[in-house]
Amino acid sequence: MCNFTLTIRTLGPDDVAAFRELRLLCLQESPTAFGSSVSDELSLSQETVMGRLQNHEAEGTFVLGAFVEESLVGIMGLMRHPRAKFYHKADLWGVYVHPEWRGQGIAGQLLDGVLSRAHQTTLHHIVLTVTCGNSVARSLYLSRGFVSCGFEKDALCWEGAYFDMETMQLRLVGNSL
Repeated sequence: MCNFTLTIRTLGPDDVAAFRELRLLCLQESPTAFGSSVSDELSLSQETVMGRLQNHEAEGTFVLGAFVEESLVGIMGLMRHPRAKFYHKADLWGVYVHPEWRGQGIAGQLLDGVLSRAHQTTLHHIVLTVTCGNSVARSLYLSRGFVSCGFEKDALCWEGAYFDMETMQLRLVGNSL
């Protein structure tokens, strides 16, 4: 897998089927890394899923996809808070790379794409949560300048087990409202 061409691009309505398939895989394969479950995702209408892929990149809301040839192998979303008092920040969400493609730098390229686009907006902060113990994801975020700003004990409950979550934040230097 060392020789491949990776394309990072904003997902749109034509990508709904591929997005939903990869999203269901991530929720099955890594259930403690996400706040949603497979049943949550399956309950969403096609229109709701399509709404997630509505591109509002200029405002700071979009989903990026990583493609190897025509296959979607990674996803990462950014969602700006719509309310006026929170409009200066956005949440990084849904970060996932297919297990067969991990270790190839794809998550880093997705994150670099998100950050590049975010710097072109009026966003001041990007906030994310990561399950405590997910050292690979945490290391990636730290490498791009995210800092820890708190922990929530027992934030996630899955099959009777509780998981702590760490909140991390990146201040986007040079942006102003």
